[in-house]
Amino acid sequence: MNSSRLEIGSPPTQRRRRIGLLGLVAAILAVPAAEAGGVTVFIQRASPNGRAGIGLGLSLPVFTEIIAIEGEYSRASEEDRSPSLTIWSGNLLIVSPVSFLRLRPYFVMGLGMYRQSFLQVQESSLTTSQGFGVYLHLTGPTNLRFDYRTIQLQGDPLQEGQKRFYTGLTLRF
Repeated sequence: MNSSRLEIGSPPTQRRRRIGLLGLVAAILAVPAAEAGGVTVFIQRASPNGRAGIGLGLSLPVFTEIIAIEGEYSRASEEDRSPSLTIWSGNLLIVSPVSFLRLRPYFVMGLGMYRQSFLQVQESSLTTSQGFGVYLHLTGPTNLRFDYRTIQLQGDPLQEGQKRFYTGLTLRF
């Protein structure tokens, strides 16, 4: 066996691995810290029939502020011929790393549970959603948020074809 060849796990190889690992840790720590997250309170218009509703979201960045996870609760009440719709969802947001005229666009997709009820009938099952929106920076930690989503209700929903537009106030922390 040639003694000039290095074996895997030999001291020079381990040293290179440690240096590489330390370099990776230094690179991660050198990235500017992302904002810790945000809370959004919103009002919504949901179709069909333009029902009004309210909601609350809590988002937290994942490693950077470009990717965030969000927990959300929304409710549109029963009106005329439209059932109420309550949604609890977990969402993934992909946010633009740069602002354009104080606007930061994003894409969102989510998975959650819903409950619809109309008169004495009720249905609960899974829901998925996808959409897009923008954050409009106002001042300091305050942003306006505009969001459009299409919502697919699984199971046997009382009313299908849900679309939602909302406007909210986001406070970053």
